[in-house]
Amino acid sequence: MNTIFNSALKQSNGLRKDLDSFAQAPTAASPALQGQISTTLTSLSRTIDDYQFLSRSEPNQEKKDKAEERLKNFKADLASYRAQFDELKKEREAAINVSNRNELLGRRPHNAPTPENPYAHVSDQASSVFAPADGSAQAGLSMGGAGNYTREEHALREQNFFQVANSQLDEFLDRGRAVLGDLGQQREILKGTQKKLYNVANTLGVSGDTIRMVERRAKQDKWIFWAGVIVFFSFCALVLPPPNRESTAVAGSETDNIIELGLAFTDPIADGPTIQKSNTVALANGVTTAIALDQVRKARKAGLRVPIIFMGYYNPLLRYGEDKMLRDCQQAGVNGFIMVDLPPEEAVKFRQSCRKYKLSYVPLIAPATSEKRMKLLCKIADSFIYVVSRMGVTGATGALNTKLPELLARVHQYSGGVPAAVGFGVSTREQFQSVGDIAEGVVIGSQIVTEIGKAAQGQAAKAVQQYCSHISGRTVAPPQPQPKTEAREAGTFETVAAAAKAGADVAAGAPVVRVDSVITEDDVPSEPGLADQLDALNVATNGTTPNPAAIPSRFGEFGGQYVPESLMDCLAELEEGFSQALKDPRFWEEYRSYYPYMGRPSSLHPAPRLSEAAGGRANIYLKREDLNHTGSHKINNALGQILIARRLGKTRIIAETGAGQHGVATATVCAKFGMPCVIYMGAEDVRRQALNVFRIKLLGAKVVAVDAGSRTLRDAVNEALRAWVVDLDTTHYIIGSAIGPHPFPTIVRTFQSVIGQETKDQMKEQIGKLPDAVVACVGGGSNAVGMFYPFANDPSVKLLGVEAGGDGVSTGRHSATLSGGSIGVLHGVRTYILQNEHGQVSDTHSVSAGLDYPGVGPELSSWKDSHRARFISATDAEAFIGFRTLSETEGIIPALESSHAIWGAMQLAKELAGDDDNDEGKKNIVICLSGRGDKDVQSVADELPKIGPLIGWDLRF
Repeated sequence: MNTIFNSALKQSNGLRKDLDSFAQAPTAASPALQGQISTTLTSLSRTIDDYQFLSRSEPNQEKKDKAEERLKNFKADLASYRAQFDELKKEREAAINVSNRNELLGRRPHNAPTPENPYAHVSDQASSVFAPADGSAQAGLSMGGAGNYTREEHALREQNFFQVANSQLDEFLDRGRAVLGDLGQQREILKGTQKKLYNVANTLGVSGDTIRMVERRAKQDKWIFWAGVIVFFSFCALVLPPPNRESTAVAGSETDNIIELGLAFTDPIADGPTIQKSNTVALANGVTTAIALDQVRKARKAGLRVPIIFMGYYNPLLRYGEDKMLRDCQQAGVNGFIMVDLPPEEAVKFRQSCRKYKLSYVPLIAPATSEKRMKLLCKIADSFIYVVSRMGVTGATGALNTKLPELLARVHQYSGGVPAAVGFGVSTREQFQSVGDIAEGVVIGSQIVTEIGKAAQGQAAKAVQQYCSHISGRTVAPPQPQPKTEAREAGTFETVAAAAKAGADVAAGAPVVRVDSVITEDDVPSEPGLADQLDALNVATNGTTPNPAAIPSRFGEFGGQYVPESLMDCLAELEEGFSQALKDPRFWEEYRSYYPYMGRPSSLHPAPRLSEAAGGRANIYLKREDLNHTGSHKINNALGQILIARRLGKTRIIAETGAGQHGVATATVCAKFGMPCVIYMGAEDVRRQALNVFRIKLLGAKVVAVDAGSRTLRDAVNEALRAWVVDLDTTHYIIGSAIGPHPFPTIVRTFQSVIGQETKDQMKEQIGKLPDAVVACVGGGSNAVGMFYPFANDPSVKLLGVEAGGDGVSTGRHSATLSGGSIGVLHGVRTYILQNEHGQVSDTHSVSAGLDYPGVGPELSSWKDSHRARFISATDAEAFIGFRTLSETEGIIPALESSHAIWGAMQLAKELAGDDDNDEGKKNIVICLSGRGDKDVQSVADELPKIGPLIGWDLRF
């Protein structure tokens, strides 16, 4: 709570300084300052809400009262800041209006010969019938007369007045027609000049500074500059085919205006099968960020002159180092970035860094992007805006999206003259021209890949060049011979046959597990690709109006929403629904009404023989989540989330699962509430958790095996996310662990906190005090965060998390993220992950499927860095020791996941041993027994021939 208070205080002080700067010179204040103030106001409001939420759960009344007083002050300051900001904006607007009026009134007379008015007649007299030269007062009946004329004279003067007035008005109209005619000629001249400039730029090459200078001019006179111009973008993925082949990117460069170069990432959650495949091939070929930069350098050296934009995911860039990446990009010749999963608040900081190195940041906008988010994203665009559109529902249909002109009109309304490039669905010359009529740029990607795939070996570059020439209507002279270089074919990828398919043979004699479908790396279904999925990510649901500009909640530096921009509105809808449920007593009454169905409260009891096996000098207790309905703690979250889904009006459920327990729990609640359910599960986990697969299907759910990547939990999460974004309006994703973008970690922790809260109450009832330590296994972290959170503010209680050490953390074959990982971004959240030096997510290993994951919940990462919790790892062999010990001493067969916690608790018991053997001096340790081991019996039998000899356990018969 203190961290959030300090954050709010810092934001408040920053706001005060910004408003003071604004107040000193309202008319000179930049739009960037106004945008910063607006964003900070939203951020402060969100921080205050988080602080209020935490203060309500503060058990110490004195601290709670102090927090309430701080809240009042913060809210009063926020209201004051908003009122001051509104007043300053009005003052600025009024000052600008006055300035414009004064400038208008201060212009020279109509007949003054100035550059603004070259059509003035210098010989004209300054006086006219509207302004008599004699300055006589207008009185009586005359028009400008002195009032001493007869009625007849008045009539004659009035007649003369109208004749002269008519003559001068006709002259003014003639002058106006001449002005319009000359302006039309000038506009046509400028159009032709601009086209020539583009040809010159393509021929001679232009620097980044020159490009930005031209863009600034375009913003000033956009109605002239951009008229009739279509900028051609081509998107490719860098996969480095065999060496000594010609460079496709260079060959097509003379017909492209801008090249988007895709950077490979192991977990591209927003991409369809084609882009996934290109990533797989690139990584198999050893492509890294450094190699991509090297290819750009070689392409520049070979003569490539058009701008190059890097497009990809944030984690490889984060791992490479933001500042180092930007500096190296500037030196290599990269012109800018499109970051698919960079949230707006991070994008603002990233854009500022880009400007330091004179690089561009390109935001993405999809058709259903809300007005507020569109304004925000347009503000941070400095070169162009990538507008995602699609042709039909599942790909190109030959007809453009009928709402595309309306979308472009909205973008242009807020873009301030920044050009917009439309991507996806364009493959023909006619479509290129049609989109070009309403947009300043057109992006083509998949069709270029198709042309490469159809080309004969060694002819890819020529095929791309011919296609680009046909599409753009531009022809180029044959390229001049260049000095021999080592450049490979940048910007293309091979067919999927070049990639080795990851897989594992079914063990001889093992039962065959049948699933409903299988997703492999070779699948290329006619489903949405990258741009189409970005579109689907942004589909508005139920007509809600979420707060799209809100900054995601974080746990220190961890958390956030690192997802494609268009997913933000969907997450905001989920957060709003969850927040309303939290405040609704009827929701919690309904949730608790299912406790008898769930088996809550779960029992807590001592394990005396296990305590004796651990040395006998500490009392070990078991929190029996294994006795819950479905056999694990997963039912707590699954039931809570399906109630949220029903409140949001969702009619279909999807989920991922590793060990199968979350899949069983989700299928169970879906059966109870009559909702269709699809469970995604890694193919390796399907093999080793065959019993749970059968249980899921018995409950009426479908199981989709993911036979891609490492074929484990991580790949199941990838596919579940991809499936979710296609059907946002009807589907809710019940994520199983405390991972993913905000608000998922908070939602899972909220429903799993029942574990720790019951433990607190039960220990006070049984021994009259809190335990000395609580222990839980850690994969993604759902049972650990549920056990730890209620004790987070009790410093006397030690928190110990035990991760999957696999073959040992030093071997690389493990899943110990907090013990052996580093900070990165995976599945939409900034947290500790297992990755290599290039930011690619590492394959993991654990004997327990539920812990076989390369990431961890952001709140656990925060507790690690703050030293509130301690995390260790247990190898597969050590987990087997825990499994065996509990089975033989207490008659309880635990899940392999829980077995890691058992071994960790036994080690902790030796560390915390009291000074004497009586119960008074013994420490009390509680283990969260997260699940039962029925599902793992076959896996233990399979692994015993290898692990058994290491621990002296032989069950051969």
